Amino acid sequence: MKLVVFMKLVVFVESVKLPMLVVFAMLVFAHTHMNHYTSNKLIQP
Repeated sequence: MKLVVFMKLVVFVESVKLPMLVVFAMLVFAHTHMNHYTSNKLIQP
């Protein structure tokens, strides 16, 4: 019984992990991109 619950939990975590990684990567990319953009605007208005 506990093994089945554990397996379900593992499947759930694995299915959630990928979208979370994608969202995290997008946030990091957007953050660095915005910082780059704002620094460029400050240097060269």
